[in-house]
Amino acid sequence: MVLGPQSTDLPKLQLKPGRWTVGSAATCSYRVVGAGIQPRHALLLCAGNTIVLKSWDPRTWVNGEQVRGEIKLSGGDRITFGSVDF
Repeated sequence: MVLGPQSTDLPKLQLKPGRWTVGSAATCSYRVVGAGIQPRHALLLCAGNTIVLKSWDPRTWVNGEQVRGEIKLSGGDRITFGSVDF
């Protein structure tokens, strides 16, 4: 699965097996800077064809629904971290 931002300012992220941190901190696997993005905003867990998003901040949405805790992602899902859409 590829996480492709709506903005051309950010690169696409090819999600390979492993743990991917998302946030504004320089130590994150995928650094996203924008309004409402926390230093450690979310975690993506990738294993085989399964991708789980764990939200660490309430400003995380999948398909317009706020993520509380974690959610399994599917191809074509629209993800929003703070003000940044994917």
